[in-house]
Amino acid sequence: MQNNKSLREFVKRFGQAVLQVEACSMDAVLQIFKRSIYPGTPFFESLVKKPPTTMDNLFRRANKYSMLEDDVRAATQQVLVAGRPSRSNTERNTKPPDRPKPSDRRQEGPSGPEMPPLTPLSISYEKLLPMIQGLSDFK
Repeated sequence: MQNNKSLREFVKRFGQAVLQVEACSMDAVLQIFKRSIYPGTPFFESLVKKPPTTMDNLFRRANKYSMLEDDVRAATQQVLVAGRPSRSNTERNTKPPDRPKPSDRRQEGPSGPEMPPLTPLSISYEKLLPMIQGLSDFK
């Protein structure tokens, strides 16, 4: 999965690719799906701990994790918006303080909270479809 793509987008494309294959085994589909997601992500760990038994189960679980990604992204956006000072606050504080407040002592580094990582694919969709179609389990 590409770093900038969401799990929801990947699952949609993966499902479309699987539908183009006439016959497929659940084990092969699951292995391709797992190889397409970076190890170490919560969804990958979930698939390893308890492999899905049906395509419906796989997509239902993927949907739950994609909703979690959406919730985390929305919460992060709220924090970013809530953390900005209002115009009236900045106008009141035009006079610099005599000494810095403890909250003003920041370490060097990126500003603001980091976005949580999306569940990334390790390969592109263009490489994934031929892999699915080339498996001996698919006819």
